Amino acid sequence: MYNDYIKGTKESAAKNNLRAIALMEADYYSDNNSYCKDAQCNTSAKLNTNLFLKTTLDLNSDYEYSVVNHASGFWAIATPKNDTNVTKYCLTESNDLNSASNCP
Repeated sequence: MYNDYIKGTKESAAKNNLRAIALMEADYYSDNNSYCKDAQCNTSAKLNTNLFLKTTLDLNSDYEYSVVNHASGFWAIATPKNDTNVTKYCLTESNDLNSASNCP
């Protein structure tokens, strides 16, 4: 039961981080007329540097975050790191949250 609580907390944090990425992407798009994605924002560290402009995403968390191209904009993705028992999540620029097999 305790492990389920910890897992739920980590997954909630991942979903909140995806929403934060989406908000920053909206600002980024208004300034640059494009989204920060692919090679420019394909790791948590690059998102901190190129999108948030400060350390926002915890590099020691159970997730690696990235943004990839999508037909209508982008997917923000929270991918579990090795040996973690958490679910993969992704969010579109329209704030559609998906999990696991529904993510790229």
